[in-house]
Amino acid sequence: MDFKKLKTVFVAAFLLMVVAFLAGCSENNTDDDTRKFDRDIAYARTIPLDLSAFEREGSRLFLQDIKWHKGKIYAALHYLDISFQPTASSLILEIDETGNILRNFESNFMNVEQIQIRNNNLFVLDMGVVMDENWSNPIDGGITRIDLASGQITTVLDAKDVGADPQQIEFISDSEAYLLLYRGWGDAFVVRFNVDNGNVGENIGINAVSAISYNAYTNALWIAGDKIFKYSGGNVVFDTTSRLPTRSITSAGGATLTTESDFSSGYYGVIYDLGLSTTPIKYYEKGAIHNDAQGNFVDGNFFILENGNDNLIFLTADGDAIRKLPLKTSNVFNHFSVSGNGNGDIFVGSKNDLTIAVFRVSEK
Repeated sequence: MDFKKLKTVFVAAFLLMVVAFLAGCSENNTDDDTRKFDRDIAYARTIPLDLSAFEREGSRLFLQDIKWHKGKIYAALHYLDISFQPTASSLILEIDETGNILRNFESNFMNVEQIQIRNNNLFVLDMGVVMDENWSNPIDGGITRIDLASGQITTVLDAKDVGADPQQIEFISDSEAYLLLYRGWGDAFVVRFNVDNGNVGENIGINAVSAISYNAYTNALWIAGDKIFKYSGGNVVFDTTSRLPTRSITSAGGATLTTESDFSSGYYGVIYDLGLSTTPIKYYEKGAIHNDAQGNFVDGNFFILENGNDNLIFLTADGDAIRKLPLKTSNVFNHFSVSGNGNGDIFVGSKNDLTIAVFRVSEK
């Protein structure tokens, strides 16, 4: 038997499998024939937001997160004073794609960090006062559920009951999720969480966590901490170290995108993992980015939002940057959030400018 030829055939087949698997990535883990990475992207327009009706004396509104859902954009804003302390419950706006405000909601807590939509429910994760005048975290955040059909608002989790503020949620199913909880600087950990009954599980055993991402294809939770961890079946099955501390992590299909920073320089990398074994193929450092940046996966595409440089970086399936577009903001060190409508429109919210830029993804 010609083992050299057999090896060549096996490697070729394996690479084809990698390409096919990565091309099948999607935000909702569905299969269709539109997810190819031979795409281009261009700026289309900007959606202005008229927030004059929601102004409060002594506070300023900031746009923290956006999500597109069933033809509408949901914008999460928090009220902060001059010292960047929260002053009122977080504001959630339901708007159409031209900027008209259709409905508004208030969460039951302050200082929204993230919103997620699942089963027509919008979940608001508020962190409350993260650092008070004594340099401590008073634990006053929580999770609010907004039923988008009825508008009913309920508390899912009060941070005081668990001794930590909710920072990020990653859904496994309509009722089960992984929850990143924050107690203070360098003290954040991950638990299983049931959004129906509010039950919080035990710490899974990894601390000093900065971000998490659940991958439904490989049924694994990726965790950014002092290392990069793959958690599956109740155990850490893989870990690796990047050059700099990992600040954000985004896993979809066969790839996991990381952004890394020591606050003076930044890089991004990609881990390839088909889920065929516990060990991913390899971690690849891809290139330099601004030290304040985070990765995202929207509508079958990877993106990096360079907060400090005000850029949107559009990536191929293997993590190569193919476009860097300016976000046309007037603020340095802005913060951005991103969502998509599944039909080629990518929405990027500007925290300081209170606008939503629209980019159009098209086939080449």
